[in-house]
Amino acid sequence: MVPVIVLLLMLTLIFLSVINWRRTKQADEQLLLVSGTVEARYTRIASQLGGRITELPVEEGMDVKQGQLIVRTDPLDLPMQLEQASRAIETAQANLDLLREGPTREELAAALHRAEAAQSAYENIQQGSRTEDIAAAEAAVAQAQTRLNDARDELGRLELLFKSAVVEERKVVAARAQVSQLEDALSSAKTRVELLRNGPREEEIEQARQQAEAARSDYERLKLGAREQEITAAESSIAGLYAGRDALQVRLDETNVSSPADGEIINLPVNIGDMLQPGQTVAELLLPDSIYIQTFIPEDRLAWISLGSQLEYFTDGVSGSELATVSFISPEAEFTPRNLQTTQKRVEQVYRVKLQPASGSVLRPGLICDVRIPAPEDGDGSDG
Repeated sequence: MVPVIVLLLMLTLIFLSVINWRRTKQADEQLLLVSGTVEARYTRIASQLGGRITELPVEEGMDVKQGQLIVRTDPLDLPMQLEQASRAIETAQANLDLLREGPTREELAAALHRAEAAQSAYENIQQGSRTEDIAAAEAAVAQAQTRLNDARDELGRLELLFKSAVVEERKVVAARAQVSQLEDALSSAKTRVELLRNGPREEEIEQARQQAEAARSDYERLKLGAREQEITAAESSIAGLYAGRDALQVRLDETNVSSPADGEIINLPVNIGDMLQPGQTVAELLLPDSIYIQTFIPEDRLAWISLGSQLEYFTDGVSGSELATVSFISPEAEFTPRNLQTTQKRVEQVYRVKLQPASGSVLRPGLICDVRIPAPEDGDGSDG
């Protein structure tokens, strides 16, 4: 009986080994291992205004926070323009306040005085030159002639003394200048007499009339106060000045290029002193928690996974596996990429899938990893 029992035990072990081998082979055939690439989302930080770099307080590999300064460029004359715009707003606002308050008594009195003076001048020029004015002008000519004669006599005396080396040359030069000034004064006096004798010209009378009307119109308008249209126009002008100042402030703010989000600087292609062009990239930022694994799943295995499924992945140089969650499945199929490799076979149609690794993963963009797609099981425990 012993040999029979031993034989039965050996047959049983062989049978169980065959069954286990078949199940293992079937599981291996159902199991799929695909290649994936670690990728990430990046943000390119650009200068909107351009200009020469004056500050660069960051380096490649540095972690930055949202709003942190990356690059500062030379503002040139923007601060001065901004100050001038602010002063223009202050002046325009003061004028608007004066329009709203209306004229003061002193302003009205001054405007009335100007209007009366202009009217009086117009009336006088209409009447022509008076006899007493002509006589006064002729007396001024006689007086100017007398002064000129005396100056000429004094100049002649000084010239004789200079030839005798009695006086200095500077006295002679001063006397000649005095004679020249008196000759000009005499010429002006004679011209005034001639104008008074001829009387005012038509264009002078018309000019005086227009000046009188303008002065009277200014007084009447000032007495009525500012019109609603004038106040509205002043308010619109101030609004335009504010808009111009805000535009200058925006341009000044654009000289400071800041980080739009938290992240890690992985590329910094500029240096202090570089001249930036508008729109030029100054840094490339790796966004936090943006690393993902991209792979391609064959069409016949797509039904085995879904959004939220957790798959194992392996990376070179790291022992063991980690889990990643399926976060995206492409709705459309595409042809198999050339770098897609499986341990079993290659297929014609695949679907792009993104996997989100767990927080704190040490994955870096560009790494190659293998993603394991397990075979689903039926309810009775057999492979599906």
